[in-house]
Amino acid sequence: MSNKIQEKNITFIDGQNLHLGTSSEKWKIDFKKFRVYLKDKFKEMKLIFFYDL
Repeated sequence: MSNKIQEKNITFIDGQNLHLGTSSEKWKIDFKKFRVYLKDKFKEMKLIFFYDL
């Protein structure tokens, strides 16, 4: 039996701030690629995206 501790990463994204920050710079985000990037770079296991209307 292994005694290694498995890290669990959860990413929380504030969609409104992301939208406001990128739109003011005229950027467009490819959310599929962004998701893959987060998963590969940070070994993220769960993504929670929230957007307040």
